[in-house]
Amino acid sequence: NNRAVETETRGYGGMQKLLFRAGDSPVFLGASQFWAKMDISARNNPLVNQVWRQLLGESSITSALGLVAEYDTTDNFFWPGRGLSLSGEYQFYGHYLGGDYRYDLLTLEGKFFLPLNADWTLSLAGNYQTLSQQDKHLPPMARPYIELRGISRYRYQGDDVSTVQTQLAWQMSSRWIVLGFVGAGSAADSTSELYRSAEVAWGSGIRYLIAREYGLRTGVDVAFSDNEQAVYFNVGSGL
Repeated sequence: NNRAVETETRGYGGMQKLLFRAGDSPVFLGASQFWAKMDISARNNPLVNQVWRQLLGESSITSALGLVAEYDTTDNFFWPGRGLSLSGEYQFYGHYLGGDYRYDLLTLEGKFFLPLNADWTLSLAGNYQTLSQQDKHLPPMARPYIELRGISRYRYQGDDVSTVQTQLAWQMSSRWIVLGFVGAGSAADSTSELYRSAEVAWGSGIRYLIAREYGLRTGVDVAFSDNEQAVYFNVGSGL
């Protein structure tokens, strides 16, 4: 019913990913691992907090193994100027891995970098996540969420989430870049319901070349959406 319950999640964990290049090709194959222990509560609402702990317990463990495939022809890891990057990851969360919840998460992501001329670069990015085979009750941070500059993480969640965004960068000097970006995202209970409604975010930023040898750039983005505004300190493109 579009009503919010304020929750607090505290905990610790870690993730890792190991990829191997397939010969001399731009294809990478590998595996990922995730583990976290969380304490979830609704401290400002004792009744909700009591029900919450009955469903999820005092604390919970989330554990997963994943399969990863990537295709990458970009010309620079830190600040791509041209090329295509595609990735797919399927994660298995389950009791047999030491976790308290059972579900699968598929993540597909693509980025395309197109130089328009010597000074202008257009970037396009898309992301899709879907949750399946899940238990009846999952912790708040399990479900995918809209991840765009200008929108708080976990604000909009669903079993299926998609985002699209574009960014235009102008290299005003050898070290300074000015950019603008806009993106849209949708969270729904199924893929067929995506983008029946959408959240839009936009903004601009600057980058400074701090390591010429590696093409490493860092800077600041200012982003806005209908309900929020935020400042981000970024290393890389921000997409």
